[in-house]
Amino acid sequence: MKILFFTHYGELYGANRSLLDLLDNQDIFLPIVVCPKKGEFYLEIKKRNIRCYPLKILPLFGLKKRIFPLMFLSKVINNIVSLFLLIIILFWNNIDFIYSNSSVITIGLILSKITNKRHIWHIRELYDLHYNLKFYFGDKVFKYLVSKSDIVISISHYVENVTLKGIDVHKYVIYDGTKYPPDFIKKIDKEKYLVGNISFGIVGKIYPQKNIHIVLNAFNKFSLLFPKSSLMVIGDVHDKEYYESLKVIADNNNVIFTGHIREINEIYKKFDILIMSSEHEGLGRAVFEAMSFGIPVIGNNSGGIPELIEHGIDGLLYSGTTDDLYDKMKFIISDYERFDSIRLNGLSKVEKNFSVNNYSSQIIDIIQKLYERSLS
Repeated sequence: MKILFFTHYGELYGANRSLLDLLDNQDIFLPIVVCPKKGEFYLEIKKRNIRCYPLKILPLFGLKKRIFPLMFLSKVINNIVSLFLLIIILFWNNIDFIYSNSSVITIGLILSKITNKRHIWHIRELYDLHYNLKFYFGDKVFKYLVSKSDIVISISHYVENVTLKGIDVHKYVIYDGTKYPPDFIKKIDKEKYLVGNISFGIVGKIYPQKNIHIVLNAFNKFSLLFPKSSLMVIGDVHDKEYYESLKVIADNNNVIFTGHIREINEIYKKFDILIMSSEHEGLGRAVFEAMSFGIPVIGNNSGGIPELIEHGIDGLLYSGTTDDLYDKMKFIISDYERFDSIRLNGLSKVEKNFSVNNYSSQIIDIIQKLYERSLS
């Protein structure tokens, strides 16, 4: 069985890391991958001796307030040319299924209909709420395209309820997974904890929907009480104007912008408590990644994040405001035993619910059943 996978970017962020996890934990199909450029993801695919085509497929989406006709036209022309190349790739490799590992890549579905191949669509992003994007042909057309897939997988019940509402299609919710146990488990020194010598972290691309400004404002208040504390902001800048505004707020020497860090172990060695502040986050992969390293999480009670955290048991949820986040930051360092209990409960939850094996086995089961249907 051969499956053609589509991804819409070339970096090693959540969706691409999850795809690598799937490819590393299966032996029932031969993958062929299409990605837009020879970046970090392409190099990881080539390390695995998997055939990969760096073909520029452009998402037919634009910012809601900045839809430019010429840009739209150039994207359409680019994708029409790419479609002809993809048809050649598909038949040359004798592909059985097509798997779109992104919400914003529609060409996989179109290719499947032209070539009469089965299509699985893995919906990972909320393009409108979380990224403020608009599909050029409108939401009704996008939902129509989704409905024509054989299988649709959502990364959370929140994503399913928002994106697939009213769509009649075979659908599943499958949470991403992470490797458990990781190479190290974080353990906070009690003496450092008791004097507030503790580090908070934010992980992810820097843009407004991440609500990093709220974290900075809360940390500025927190650091007045605990001057030995620090905040790490880890991720690439995707909105320079927003980034500049954050540097104005971060008038504290204990706030450090590290930029992108590729190695996941190095990310979680840098801080003691994760703050997941995103609004309308589809899932929040960093939540269970941090838990797997023994790092407690304070998460925004928004999007898919509450599906990962049981408040007060294996993490904390806050209402999205600066004041409530500040209160939760104080709360989590007010009792070491409770802090340690939350940390250990998070470790246990990841082992039971968010392992790579759980994630990949569920998808493999779906692929096998779809393959059997195609043979009957």
